[in-house]
Amino acid sequence: MNNSINIDIKNILYYLDNIFKYSNNQILIKKNIDYNIAKEYIQTLYLCNCCKRHKNKFYNHYNFNLQFNQNQNHKCKCKCRHYARFLMRIFSINNAI
Repeated sequence: MNNSINIDIKNILYYLDNIFKYSNNQILIKKNIDYNIAKEYIQTLYLCNCCKRHKNKFYNHYNFNLQFNQNQNHKCKCKCRHYARFLMRIFSINNAI
């Protein structure tokens, strides 16, 4: 993967970590990120190759009843898919790619 993409992904994750740390409120998040930036972030996060699990169903944001299993033992701690799905829900983005 291109080194500049890796840097972009790290920067996006760092930025989103800081936004979500202080607010899980969708209105406040929309004040900090506009629709086009959200699409750009999703497209960049999709390029993350942290693990196969995070590539699986990356765009599956329609199923809001997914069960979260805290007992799953996954080594990958990357938030790429989580943040991308969250942005897709907030901005009602069906497909950014």
